[in-house]
Amino acid sequence: MNNTPQKPQNTLDLKKLLQQYDKILTPQNKRLINELIEKLDNGGDKADLQDLAQRMQKSVKQAKK
Repeated sequence: MNNTPQKPQNTLDLKKLLQQYDKILTPQNKRLINELIEKLDNGGDKADLQDLAQRMQKSVKQAKK
């Protein structure tokens, strides 16, 4: 059985995933996802999105330690 969610295609999908996984996400992950939603909704520029992506990757690496 595969419970992997589909990749989000837009901010509405991200909001649904955030709501669905609210109880298991860390506060840091919730903040990052909310920040991503906000940046996408506000037409975030490439530099903003790249900065956020780097912080998300750093968060994943720290969690694996």
